[in-house]
Amino acid sequence: MVLYFVATVCPGCEPGSSDLAGALQSPKLAGVEALGIDVSVSDRPADLRAFIRSTGIAASAPIQWGIDTTGAIATAYHVQALETTVIIDPQGRIAYRSNSSIAPDQLAQIVKELVLFVVSLAAVSLSDLLRTTIFPLLRWVQPVAALLLVAAGSYIVWYQVCAGL
Repeated sequence: MVLYFVATVCPGCEPGSSDLAGALQSPKLAGVEALGIDVSVSDRPADLRAFIRSTGIAASAPIQWGIDTTGAIATAYHVQALETTVIIDPQGRIAYRSNSSIAPDQLAQIVKELVLFVVSLAAVSLSDLLRTTIFPLLRWVQPVAALLLVAAGSYIVWYQVCAGL
């Protein structure tokens, strides 16, 4: 999840918002979503709609927009500048933070690294599960050949149980 903090009166926020929308619609970032958060507490929904229209962002872009009417969201994420970008990992932790917009290629690289890190953690956890739980249970299977292939990202474990091996 990408959080992008903007203001409808911020001239730099329009191109940054457009870049974010374009990046999120690229195949490199398929499945990644964003929240565009307007930090102008006095803005009305009509102001935000006008801002979104002015950016030319397609309605199909994976960005949800809202107004932080109390400033609580900006405060919670320690936003000190417009165009602050925060990337949240699947566990809800801040994985990356920038006090400015992020170029589309840089955003793709950050998300790719985050996904690889999460997959490697899942692979380690999966291999521990297999080693400590599943594989010992396979010893109790009748003495016939069994082949188990488990793939977790690029981490592949082959395990063969066969009578006499």
